[in-house]
Amino acid sequence: MPQDYKSAALAIIARHTTYAPLVKISININTETLGADLAVQSMSYLLAVCQVFDELSSSYDRLWTGFYLVKDTSDAVLIRIARSKQGNALLNSISQWIEQNKLTQGGNWVRDFNIVQERIRAARRQAGKLVDYNPQGMRELYDYEIPAGGNKEIRFELPEEGANYVVYNRNDEIVDGLDQIGTKETIQAIFKIAEVWKSKGTGAYFEVGDISRAGGLKTSRHDTHKDGKAFDIRPMRNDGGFCRAFTWENVPPYHREWTKGFIRIVLQLYPGSFFYFDDSQIYDDPEFRGKVIKYKDHDNHLHVILPGGERGKEEEK
Repeated sequence: MPQDYKSAALAIIARHTTYAPLVKISININTETLGADLAVQSMSYLLAVCQVFDELSSSYDRLWTGFYLVKDTSDAVLIRIARSKQGNALLNSISQWIEQNKLTQGGNWVRDFNIVQERIRAARRQAGKLVDYNPQGMRELYDYEIPAGGNKEIRFELPEEGANYVVYNRNDEIVDGLDQIGTKETIQAIFKIAEVWKSKGTGAYFEVGDISRAGGLKTSRHDTHKDGKAFDIRPMRNDGGFCRAFTWENVPPYHREWTKGFIRIVLQLYPGSFFYFDDSQIYDDPEFRGKVIKYKDHDNHLHVILPGGERGKEEEK
């Protein structure tokens, strides 16, 4: 696994590890909560999830963490995991760990282990053709994937895994389908912003949410996000976490100065950009006045609008 994912994997494990008093010596990993955490992360940060199992030192921890990961993951997400070479290999390893453990041969856990094994087998059967992650590229949609009447320039999908960013709530509305689709220029801008942000060395994750639907069609949750030139991100946080919602009023983990620093980067790279975000200490700051605008329901994310992007109807003056 790339070194980029090691620190993320260690941070995930640390959240579920008990330490001895005074000295940081690990005495216990809660594999049940760790597996449940990985079930959440696997949707958006699969390569870090795979890296976790490299960092677990005991076969016991790998077995039970893998068991709870599969147990707490939906069938649809298991199929998506199985569709990538890395994810498919992970599920295969979990299946082998279960088969090789004596606990699976008798006792109270047999039925649960059998259910997990069958779910792994079913996911791998249904996954179909394996695909590779390409952190540097973007997928161009086929014409048949763009709904009738859609703008065919809004056809490029942000890769699910990237060296300098993570995604959250990807394709989270079944009725709307794909929701991280933009113009080619927008996806390239996200790559560039992520690269520059990471170079600042804060360690805070750049978390990308909704962009647009294929073709820029209207979504059920937004009155914007229709031109492929805007995207949502979570505010910057200082606790090493990611993929957890919080608002600008949650201090910690919210880090206002890092969030301001991120806004400066976007404005430097793409002059004419503006933002919707409800932190009054940012939108009332003379430096950002007119560039950061208060907007309904934008307390837990920033709506980044690149030059030429559409404005919403509910801007609060």
